[in-house]
Amino acid sequence: MRNNRDRYLKDFESTLDDYKKKLQKIGKKADSAEGDVKKRYAKDGPELKKQLDKAEGFYEKLKSATEDEFEELKDSGKEVFEELKAGFEKVSKLLSFDNLTELKDEVAEYGKEAVEQVEVYVKRNPIYAVAGAAVIGFLLGELLNRSR
Repeated sequence: MRNNRDRYLKDFESTLDDYKKKLQKIGKKADSAEGDVKKRYAKDGPELKKQLDKAEGFYEKLKSATEDEFEELKDSGKEVFEELKAGFEKVSKLLSFDNLTELKDEVAEYGKEAVEQVEVYVKRNPIYAVAGAAVIGFLLGELLNRSR
């Protein structure tokens, strides 16, 4: 019975350490975020920290519990981690949204640059641009006529 308890406590502690590292990583990511994401993390981040503190307090309670108390408390440990996991998922989604917004902006910027490059090329080489468009139009016409 003691080995199971020791293993459970070791796993609990390891999971807590993982969550602490994740919280630090999320905190750094949130610090570099902007706008609504930063504001929402400022609200949700402390709540997540409270949940982690609650889990750490529960761990301390488990460590000092008698065998009978330990068995009763052990089932509550799952609930503590489920709450913590839900909090992390909420904040992770928030930061993922920020990443998508960032990526969207990068793609839009790349698209603008590509259009500008095409415009410059067409202005410098109008004959090639017209000839290229004619060739593409001819090839598309041939392909569409073949399918009939």
